[in-house]
Amino acid sequence: MGVDICLGGTSAIRAWREARARVSLGNQMDADDPKFRPLLSRLIRGEGPCLNLVDLPAESSLQELPAMVCSSSLGVLGPDNERVEVLLGAASGRRYFKGLACSVFGAPLPNGSLRVLREGLLVPSPEMLVVLAAHVFSQLELTLLVCELCGFYVQAPGSDAGFLASPPVMTLSGLSTYVTDLEHLCKEGNHRVPNGLGKARFACAHAVERSASPAETVCALLLCLQRRYGGYGLPKTSLNGLVDADNTSFACDLLWKPQGVVAEYQGACHDAASSASQDRRKAVLLAAEGFKVIQIGKEDVRVLSRLDAVAKAISAALGVAWRPPTESFRAAQTELRRVLLAGW
Repeated sequence: MGVDICLGGTSAIRAWREARARVSLGNQMDADDPKFRPLLSRLIRGEGPCLNLVDLPAESSLQELPAMVCSSSLGVLGPDNERVEVLLGAASGRRYFKGLACSVFGAPLPNGSLRVLREGLLVPSPEMLVVLAAHVFSQLELTLLVCELCGFYVQAPGSDAGFLASPPVMTLSGLSTYVTDLEHLCKEGNHRVPNGLGKARFACAHAVERSASPAETVCALLLCLQRRYGGYGLPKTSLNGLVDADNTSFACDLLWKPQGVVAEYQGACHDAASSASQDRRKAVLLAAEGFKVIQIGKEDVRVLSRLDAVAKAISAALGVAWRPPTESFRAAQTELRRVLLAGW
């Protein structure tokens, strides 16, 4: 069977999340194994090349989207599918089947734009997925998606936490290159540049890599986005950077290494006594190395006055002048928090 259908829109996002969730579950270690190490720890410490990634969509040399969708190719979608969005290369190929929505992407495709999910079924690459999502996502929503694709986690509603540890499938530099190549190909061939490239560039400029959870992503964006976008405008942080202390290497949630500042998010997973004890030891050893360690709890994020206090403390530790909130800043912050804290 040839490749006949390419998923698009939310169907493509869901396909990537399901594939990354399978990778997560397929790379768990037995807790009874003497060499047991959590997947997240292995990812943060650079052991990704040792993982089994067979469940991720495979790279493809294909450079054209399917021209049309026909009834004989619908079997690759599987039985009893909910509404499915598919992507075509030309409007003339649109066909109308129950539960099927067709979108058209007529721009030329840079190398590596398409991946094979399984025989007969394509998905856009993560970079192309961002460009497609830019048509319907706000720039903040798109930034969250980019953080997820570049992070050590995947949204997985079936898990207890709502997400699973999983290797990144994209880098910010790779996304930047893809957007530039796409625009160049369009102009070179006198094609209309796709809508949304400005949003994609915004997301690329403001997203963070190496986040281990949605909460870490939220903290980094709330603290470091420019004030006109509702963030406190602190210097951009590194996530899950490694710091050596007492012959041990610690991963720090938010790290400003040159200034010697660490911010640690204390989520639900830190409630256990053993985790709390490890966190205290980590804070003591980092402090002994000259680092200022600031704790951030969930309520600190949810309650605005408490978040102001956290941002002010980090500003002082970084040696950055604290800028009191203005009316325009609060307006932008309200919109940012509405997007970032949805579901909190």
